[in-house]
Amino acid sequence: MTSRKSGPATSLSGLLGSRMWKWSVSSGSWSVDRGQALVERRRWHPMTSLQSYQDLIVWQKSMRLAETIYRICSQLPREETYGMRQQLTRAAVSIPANIAEGQARHGTGEFLHFLGVARGSLAELETLLTLCERLNLLNCLNVQSALSDCAEIGKLLNGLIKSLRG
Repeated sequence: MTSRKSGPATSLSGLLGSRMWKWSVSSGSWSVDRGQALVERRRWHPMTSLQSYQDLIVWQKSMRLAETIYRICSQLPREETYGMRQQLTRAAVSIPANIAEGQARHGTGEFLHFLGVARGSLAELETLLTLCERLNLLNCLNVQSALSDCAEIGKLLNGLIKSLRG
């Protein structure tokens, strides 16, 4: 059997030889799979293998989303420069910024607080994008693509929050 990478602590797969490791997002744990039977379970804590907030997939994806928002904001009418454009970019930047700030803090409680703020900024961004679509300020396809990215980031944020609460 070959080892399979399926979670954030991928360095384990190389250390564990021929065992098949499987990551369960719902339970936040690794399990060894030998055929049909689960032989061993280990609890994985998100903070144990993190060197930096940049290691977090949710941070990486939210940075890409912020870049996308900056690009699509260039399509907004000039009169929206200090209105919708500024609100969209602030909300988009706030997501990865709060993830980074929270991870850099000392405790899990603080990290959870900042993840909650990031989740609030994500909801604000989704609302603003929906409004832009309704007002025909942005291309529908661009908005739908950004909203799809928002949904994915929301799931990642919720999963990280759940795993930290353990």
